[in-house]
Amino acid sequence: MRCILLAASVLASTAFGFKNTSPFLVWSSTSDESLSDAQSEVTSGVIAAEEIYGTIGSIGCDWNTLVVGHAHGLHQSRVSGLRLPSTDADLSIPYLVRPSKEGLDEAIDEWAQICGAQVVADTRSLKDGKNVIKMDVSAEQDLTTVLDSVPSPYILIVTGSHPDAKQERQEGATPSSEPSEPLRPSSSAPADDDTTVDGPLLERVQLLTTPIITGLLVTFLLFLPILYVGISALAGIQVPPRMLEIGKATHVGKDRKDQ
Repeated sequence: MRCILLAASVLASTAFGFKNTSPFLVWSSTSDESLSDAQSEVTSGVIAAEEIYGTIGSIGCDWNTLVVGHAHGLHQSRVSGLRLPSTDADLSIPYLVRPSKEGLDEAIDEWAQICGAQVVADTRSLKDGKNVIKMDVSAEQDLTTVLDSVPSPYILIVTGSHPDAKQERQEGATPSSEPSEPLRPSSSAPADDDTTVDGPLLERVQLLTTPIITGLLVTFLLFLPILYVGISALAGIQVPPRMLEIGKATHVGKDRKDQ
């Protein structure tokens, strides 16, 4: 029973962490009390992106450089493929639900305005005072070398975003004004990132849908316990020893019928 309840709780807590989510990781070059307090208040690894974007400025302005690394399509299962600092993140949220590049940029720009920082594109564009570096992150880029070339104290934020499925459907349904060309098979055409077969299975196929999760929870929490109790009750039924003797004594034989 304990195994069944544990499996059901794991399914319930991780069901929303596979689709349209990205991690949100923060490192600080100095001990930051605000980050420690934020990490202590994180009770779940699944948090809406709007909640994080709305409170990101509460980290404060005790830094000279803010490095924001964004990786399109980044999932928690692919974090190990990035070249990140070797130390654990001061703030780690594995599954940021419905993240967006626009929402992140808006929150960072507001934070930079509050702290009087200038937004630049790379380390070569650094200016006097506080700087915010917005950069795209890939597996080939070593962020540790970037941090070595920026003024301290610094804060590093690594996160990602995914395209909005509703927006993609609307864009796909919008007729194009350009004349269409006949499709021609090409073996050299690059595979789309969303249909690649090299990525993790849970990113390519949505296994845990709402009907499947509901069916598993009903099976584990309702059907199996009832089945277990019923089988245990049937297996525990015993016939008293004297019942067999009473049955033989009351049996009517052929001689008694002839009388």
